[in-house]
Amino acid sequence: MPPVYAQLKFKKSHTFQAITTMKRRITGFYEDVEGYFVAMLECGHEQHVRHKPPLVERPWVLTQEGRDSRIGATVDCSQCDIELAGVTDIDMD
Repeated sequence: MPPVYAQLKFKKSHTFQAITTMKRRITGFYEDVEGYFVAMLECGHEQHVRHKPPLVERPWVLTQEGRDSRIGATVDCSQCDIELAGVTDIDMD
């Protein structure tokens, strides 16, 4: 699979491109206040995992069995990518 590039905007209108390479295992899930599920990653970061067709197809998120089947699976952790790149001043809006 080719690397995925993420473009981040600095507050001073600079841009930073990072290759998303930091794979982290899912250790569990919880439901946020808006009813979306959040994956807890081994690195301590968290990542929303939504099923919002047609853009995002993750029907496994909707059932406990589906979420349980993904524990131990790896996902890209964009927060680890940012930390690895040493970027600290990012406007995520």
